Amino acid sequence: MEKLEKHFAELKNLLNKKKVLVSKLKDVNNQIADKINKLKKITQIVKKNKEERDKLLLKIKEQKSKVKLSRFHNPSKLESLIKKLEWKIQTEVMSYEKEKRLHKKIQELKELLEASKIAKKLKDLQKEKRLLHSTIIAYSKEWQKLNSEVNKLKKEKQKLITKIEKLNKEIDNVNKEISNEKKKIGEEKLKRAKAKLSEKEKMRIQIKKKLAEKLKKVEEKIKKKEKLTTEDLLVLQAAEKLKF
Repeated sequence: MEKLEKHFAELKNLLNKKKVLVSKLKDVNNQIADKINKLKKITQIVKKNKEERDKLLLKIKEQKSKVKLSRFHNPSKLESLIKKLEWKIQTEVMSYEKEKRLHKKIQELKELLEASKIAKKLKDLQKEKRLLHSTIIAYSKEWQKLNSEVNKLKKEKQKLITKIEKLNKEIDNVNKEISNEKKKIGEEKLKRAKAKLSEKEKMRIQIKKKLAEKLKKVEEKIKKKEKLTTEDLLVLQAAEKLKF
């Protein structure tokens, strides 16, 4: 019994250890699931940002093809100069050749103004592109960090699973020991019971033998028509019960 109690205590200890490991495993699985969800969201964000960046690159390419003149002119100054020249044509008396030259100059300035506006738009688009690029890099770093954490957690999960599997084997072995010990105890009890029964049988045979001897003496008394004692009568009653 002492050995059986020891096995039960060992089993209880192993089951408690397993409970702790299973709880840790559940926690690790939850962490993995949470980080994988974050990775999926980041992947979608990065994908969206890349799509926006690609669209911007196309716009930048289109705008670059339109910028043929200098992009460093100030649009407001160009507009002011155009207005002055147009006012001059309207208010001053000048030769046809001079007016023609001024119209040509105004057209050049307008083209330059358009180019300057496109250049500014291009500059804004490039700034937006840089911001998107920075965002993509930031999210990519976050993705790498999360991915690294997920890989570490997966390794930790595998270690926990290995420990649980080892504990399961130990638990199975202890259960077998308990089963074997119970079987031994049962066999010993049966053996003792048989031994006890055998002892009773021996006693019964001895009693029966002694009773037979006494019965023989009583029967001889009856044949001789001798007076029977109380003990003789009891012997006859006992013989009747045992069906001699």
